[in-house]
Amino acid sequence: MRTRRWQAGMRVAVATATAGLVCIGAAACTPDGQTPAPASSAPAGPAQVTLAVYGPDAVNSAYTRAAAAFSAEHPEVSVSVKPYASREQALAAADRDEGAPDIFLADHDDLDQLLANDRTQPVSEMLTERNIDLGDNYQRIGVEDFSRDNALQCMPAEVSPTVVYYNAGLVRLSALRPPGDPAPNSDSGWRFNDFVTAIQQASARGGDVRGFALPPRVESLAPFLFSGGSTVVDDADDPTRLELSEGSGLSVMKRVLPVLRNPSQTVTSAQLAEKSAVQRFKDGELAMIAGQRDLVPQLRATKGLSFGVMPIPRVGSTATTGTVTGFCVSRGATEDKQKATAVGDLLAYLVGDDASTRVAATGYVVPANLTALNSDEFTQSDLDPLGGDTVFSNSVRYIQELPSTQEFPTALAAADRVLRPLFNESVSGPLDEDQLQQRLLAVDQAAQRVLAPASLTPTPSPSAKDTPSISPTGN
Repeated sequence: MRTRRWQAGMRVAVATATAGLVCIGAAACTPDGQTPAPASSAPAGPAQVTLAVYGPDAVNSAYTRAAAAFSAEHPEVSVSVKPYASREQALAAADRDEGAPDIFLADHDDLDQLLANDRTQPVSEMLTERNIDLGDNYQRIGVEDFSRDNALQCMPAEVSPTVVYYNAGLVRLSALRPPGDPAPNSDSGWRFNDFVTAIQQASARGGDVRGFALPPRVESLAPFLFSGGSTVVDDADDPTRLELSEGSGLSVMKRVLPVLRNPSQTVTSAQLAEKSAVQRFKDGELAMIAGQRDLVPQLRATKGLSFGVMPIPRVGSTATTGTVTGFCVSRGATEDKQKATAVGDLLAYLVGDDASTRVAATGYVVPANLTALNSDEFTQSDLDPLGGDTVFSNSVRYIQELPSTQEFPTALAAADRVLRPLFNESVSGPLDEDQLQQRLLAVDQAAQRVLAPASLTPTPSPSAKDTPSISPTGN
């Protein structure tokens, strides 16, 4: 797990000295003898602050209403909200030389790029001055993720873990273990064997029903790899290669891959190309999918669907992945004293109890603010998902993360291209460990060619005649 040590920024007292001429007569104050205009300390008008947010319309609307509420309480500040539909659009707006928003929502994975391009400034001091308690009222992982150089670079707003959604009509938790054994539940979680049983029972119904669907990507496999004790990469802070072909990574892949690529129990890539996993889940054709909190509203809107959530099944220990977002302040947002005060006040308000609870009520996000996380507006215990508040809030503490270096997404894309055929082939017999290791080594090296090509040792690719236990299915 990526963990960065964070130390609260010290308050810096800045003494400002002002000097001016004392005029005995008005004419003495101007070179042409004219009487100067009366001096005024009042600002010309309200401070103009721009705020960029992204996400579903409901989330953007909630942030817009929060900004309006702030302006109503602070008439000396005018907030202009710029909503974006996607993270990529919002990042492009923030990562530019001119016209960047003063405060903007950003993903933790984008922080390295923003820092490298000098787009942000630390927020520790402005939050400390406004009595924001980072230690007790916010998810620790959010504070850690946005900390660099002994300062908090952005303030966490949302921390959403990956969980398993299940169709309550297709998965009966009480039937997953032998009689007399305690059934898995949202508090205790479940073992990988329980998960496999659920897949088998659901797919045994016949017809178009399948047990589970997982995109053939390293990122999708990461929760299972972390649970099995794998670090996924050789170095979380400075990765040079993946580690799927050795140690715990290989052990986990040997265990989960035969389950996840069984076409009689899971959805193939070809089938997913025809209809998404989420749509199949909503249509009652898929028993389980992995996802984050943003799936909840659309599943609630599906007529006749009763669903619950469970933690990622334990291959070894409890682990998952997740998304962490936070509010950053652009480099030039605080050059003017009046605007600096407005920006600091708005930032503190956006991550405070009221605004965080307002956004949590949309159902799309898991707030980093613990007061909002424990509020009725978030838990919504009278609505699906079953076990939702417990699973989401408990799973946050077990989030482990892939590296967030600028090159890593490109490395993952290269690795996924090599990994994909392993999901698109059927198993005609037990997987041969040596051949599986060679196939996974090719996945590791595909990432290495991007991250550290100079360290790559050429390894011959396995030929088709070397893999007798694997046969193509045409998918």
